[in-house]
Amino acid sequence: MTVKITIDCMGGDHGPAVTVPAAVSFVRSHPDAHLLLVGIEPAIRAQLKKCKATGETRLTVVPATEVVEMDDPLEVALRRKKDSSMRVALNLVKDGQAQTCISAGNTGALMAVSRYVLKTLPGIERPAIAFAMPSQKGFTTVLDLGANVDCEPQHLLQFAEMGHALVAAIGDKEQPTIGLLNIGEEVIKGNDIIKRAGELLRASTLNFYGNVEGNDIYKGTTDVIVCDGFVGNVALKTSEGLAQMLTDMIREEFSRSLLAKLMAIVALPVLKRFKRRVNPAQYNGAALLGLRGLVIKSHGSAQAYGVEWAIKRGYDAVKNSVLERLLRSMEENAAPVQQTLGASANTAGTAVPNQTDPAVDPVAPGDNTVIDRPLVQPGEPGAALSLEGIMAQSNLYSRVIGTGSYLPADCVSNQELAERLAKQGVETSDEWIVARTGIHARHFAAPDQTTSELALQASRHVIEAASIDPQSIDLIIVATSTPDFVFPSTACLLQNKLGIKNGGAAFDIQAVCSGFAYAVATADSFIRSGVNRTALVVGAETFSRILDFNDRTTCVLFGDGAGAVILQASDEPGVLSSALHADGSHVNILCTPGNVNKGVIEGSAFLHMDGQAVFKLAVKVLEKVVVEVLEKAQLTAGDIDWLIPHQANIRIMESTVRKLHLPLERMVVTVGEHGNTSAASIPLAFDVAVRDGRIKRGQHVLIEGVGGGFTWGASVIRY
Repeated sequence: MTVKITIDCMGGDHGPAVTVPAAVSFVRSHPDAHLLLVGIEPAIRAQLKKCKATGETRLTVVPATEVVEMDDPLEVALRRKKDSSMRVALNLVKDGQAQTCISAGNTGALMAVSRYVLKTLPGIERPAIAFAMPSQKGFTTVLDLGANVDCEPQHLLQFAEMGHALVAAIGDKEQPTIGLLNIGEEVIKGNDIIKRAGELLRASTLNFYGNVEGNDIYKGTTDVIVCDGFVGNVALKTSEGLAQMLTDMIREEFSRSLLAKLMAIVALPVLKRFKRRVNPAQYNGAALLGLRGLVIKSHGSAQAYGVEWAIKRGYDAVKNSVLERLLRSMEENAAPVQQTLGASANTAGTAVPNQTDPAVDPVAPGDNTVIDRPLVQPGEPGAALSLEGIMAQSNLYSRVIGTGSYLPADCVSNQELAERLAKQGVETSDEWIVARTGIHARHFAAPDQTTSELALQASRHVIEAASIDPQSIDLIIVATSTPDFVFPSTACLLQNKLGIKNGGAAFDIQAVCSGFAYAVATADSFIRSGVNRTALVVGAETFSRILDFNDRTTCVLFGDGAGAVILQASDEPGVLSSALHADGSHVNILCTPGNVNKGVIEGSAFLHMDGQAVFKLAVKVLEKVVVEVLEKAQLTAGDIDWLIPHQANIRIMESTVRKLHLPLERMVVTVGEHGNTSAASIPLAFDVAVRDGRIKRGQHVLIEGVGGGFTWGASVIRY
């Protein structure tokens, strides 16, 4: 049984000068290990030559052309250095050609790239960093140590499950004890998150000891201690500093005089045993738990001895089937925990790669070609572990799998509109409209066309584009400010017209012109949470019904139409980030202030807008929300391939693109042909650019909009 381990040889402060000797030493002492050395090939082979290991058949060099530096930002590591030694090493685990990855590289980059490449295990929302800290009874495993600064109670429970699985497997303890780090042992102490986490842990089948304090880490009171990443990282760095201080103080005291030096010689055996117990190299190797693959993070400054210990931690994790044990632990705890949360969960089977190889694959000396076949072949015993009873839905993302749109047949040019208005005594012209708005034409719905009818046509187009069965749509969200009725919702009407009978959720969102941005963010959240898998998101409006055609400042701006996208659960990133905002203090600058009271409309049933106030506020908030979503997505403006703003006014749109320092050619503009279609404008423009070939798969699309309320929002989407 061969254990295949991939090493990011370029990671850490010392790179191949340390990682290669560590790998050589490890493979010579473990005859069942095969190590894949990933990195800059000449540098690795030079170190192999120094170690006299060029003919070692269980060391395979895998070339990579890039290196993630210790100070590289996440954006560079994740999106630009796609052939880095770190990413290539993780891809080997993903593809089944290795069972664990060891890296001394940038911690933040390793966590981000690992999560992107390997994804999280089903039921795990956040991976955690686990580290074994020395104690009076051996060691205490503490997690999280920095991956998650802010945590919810269920995250701390998941950390406990992962720590339980790790210690049970490697520490050979069937029921390791779990402690919750707190400011006191009493149940009543701690903040609300800690108290609720304690309730979840007591309801679980884990061997929960109770609350513990910081000194319990070193007493060895429990085998595992869970905390959020902020507290854990502070504890780790404090421990490292304390250990260094004690070492320096002992060295200083034994160097004060000749007598002290003689005493040091006498105490040398005791000092050596003490050093072995607290030697950080022997505890090197923090496990990144919760991923669909085993990843071990070595300390960046570790020497060869420490890196070898990190390799051993990965080796032991594979030999002891940590992933399988983690999944079993979660399966056992799913029911009681869900009962405590007061919610029921779906069930599903999930396949997880086995962690052992039933055969030894011979590799020719000096061969740098990675073995093609997976470690465990489909159909072999132990090739997959099926789980039931845990929280279903392993997909982490939602992706746009199709777009569609519809415009009413009545296309009204500026000239034609001006002629119609002239008959009512309202003066305007094509030149006046174009100069102020950029609009040349708009579409008006026929008298018998409702908003749900426009939405229906757009939905049929998007369903056809996505090639899905309508019955698979389990969520419908319609963004509209011009619904067919006060109630029921336009979404329910649309569901019925599409013939969808699966009982999925359907509701409207009313955020006016930013409604589609609100709807996308909402659908994305439903899918990421596992509640739904396939969402039909529609923006549809018949604004011509609420226009005052005696007011030339508003009636020339708006049109009717509908656009739609299908969002579907996926393992690949799609909606990368979203941000939604509102400020009700600006309600009067864009509104339809009428309401129905006992069958009578009170107030105005027509749209009212203070154009100058809307323009000033829109430009201000759009700049901020765009920066916000780019930061959340860890992208820069330069990474955006296409900007799709709400098609309100060409001046607002051009202001936004200039502030992003993007060329105008990278903005999708349809306001000239469509006018302002409110919530329909973004999906209409999206569909136009997809169908004419501008927007291609893999490109980054930024959508943003502002609307009455005042509301605004944006999303970054990888199409």
